[in-house]
Amino acid sequence: AIQALATGRAELAGAAAELRRAQLDADADAAVAIAAHELALSDPTRRWAADGRTRALGFGSDTVLVDPEDEDGKLPLNFMTPPEILRQVKLSGADPGQAQSLTDELIRMRDGAPGSDPRSHGPLSALDELGLLPDMTPDLFARVAPAVTLATPSLSFDPRVASPLALEVMTPTIAGGAGAAPAGPRPAAKLVSL
Repeated sequence: AIQALATGRAELAGAAAELRRAQLDADADAAVAIAAHELALSDPTRRWAADGRTRALGFGSDTVLVDPEDEDGKLPLNFMTPPEILRQVKLSGADPGQAQSLTDELIRMRDGAPGSDPRSHGPLSALDELGLLPDMTPDLFARVAPAVTLATPSLSFDPRVASPLALEVMTPTIAGGAGAAPAGPRPAAKLVSL
């Protein structure tokens, strides 16, 4: 009888956990739907800006925090040139040797080594893959990841919604000024008209 009671309690706890997980999933889905709606409103005075500002949405006793960000203000990691990658990891705090190693590792992961089997590499599909690079530390990852994106709907870079790090990485590429990246492949992004 005691065994049956313990089994019943365990099953009840498992069912309660599954119900809670389903509720949290529903809350998250609702928050995404609300955010999509608010971002698409035609009235600019009511429309949310995709500015990374946190909005709290309440669902019963739960609160979901939503931080809509415009991906056009991020660096398109799968399309960045080696000089842009090098500049970004240096500006994120890597020392010059570590920055060069990370750039080389990322290019090998993404583009493959010369003569390698094309099936052994390809575009990154998750930002967490950056953490697999041997020279990537958790602290550096925490500074690099927020400024990059794998979403590339337009490949345009919009400085109006960019982080300071993304702006600093792209400014030499766009402006061709004194700190310009070395000549080579075309820039990863273009400046949209303001």
